[in-house]
Amino acid sequence: MTLHSDPALRDLQREVQRLLGQCILALQAYELQVKAIVAACEISGPGPASGSEVRRKTLGELVNRLLHDVFTSDENLGSRAATSEPAETGPSFDVRMQLGFATDDMAKVEAGLRELVCMRNELVHHFLQQHELGTLAGCQRAEAALLAASVRIRQHLDELREWASNLDQVRAKASELVNSDAFRDLIVHGKVPWSNTVIVEALHKAAAILAVAGWTSVSEAERWISKEYPDEDPSGYGCSSWRQVIHESGHFELQYRQTMEKRAAWYRVRKSRTPLPNLLKGWGGSPSG
Repeated sequence: MTLHSDPALRDLQREVQRLLGQCILALQAYELQVKAIVAACEISGPGPASGSEVRRKTLGELVNRLLHDVFTSDENLGSRAATSEPAETGPSFDVRMQLGFATDDMAKVEAGLRELVCMRNELVHHFLQQHELGTLAGCQRAEAALLAASVRIRQHLDELREWASNLDQVRAKASELVNSDAFRDLIVHGKVPWSNTVIVEALHKAAAILAVAGWTSVSEAERWISKEYPDEDPSGYGCSSWRQVIHESGHFELQYRQTMEKRAAWYRVRKSRTPLPNLLKGWGGSPSG
């Protein structure tokens, strides 16, 4: 862009340059934050990841990674399969973190991210094509467009930082779990940390809703959980039945009642046991390594 000799136009051209630079710097800050989120939310393989792959990604590619790997609707939370193959020798691991959104909110999140990618491409690649900066009127339109873009970029950046803060909280909880005695028992002895499992949480909630005089029918609880927690199954925790989960978890008392037709199992929550916030969903066997 060539600066015009007219003082008023020249000053406005410089303001347009300043605003454009401000927008591009904010977009770079956004891109760096996205790279940090993507790199931190998936670590897999036989050793620490370098993050070099993420550093080479464009903003469009990073947004696709966010939408595929990190952000998801609540109904799909935790459904993505591991992307790494187990190591042939030595220990291996696959650690993933996700943020779940309501379906309607997820659509808005995706639209906002796509909007930012388009805005970035227009500012970096097409701005001079879209605005005639050799005239006062053209510079005024460019200035207005950049001011509006600056506001939207700032809104997106604030939103992204809030998501990053939420993920930091998840990492802190995960770190607390990994350093707990329960997790150590899981890795070393294959002992399920029942207090931190979704299936025990589901049994507690079923008992709160279905109990009659303090006792809950195991078969009724199983039917309720199959609707409310469709992914939860005893086999995911190394058990062959709901009665085995109830017995081995240590959170419940199990009772059998004989009727004219059959023998039925009932359970109730032990008074001394309350569920802890769950971090583990489905324990399917020994860890790799």
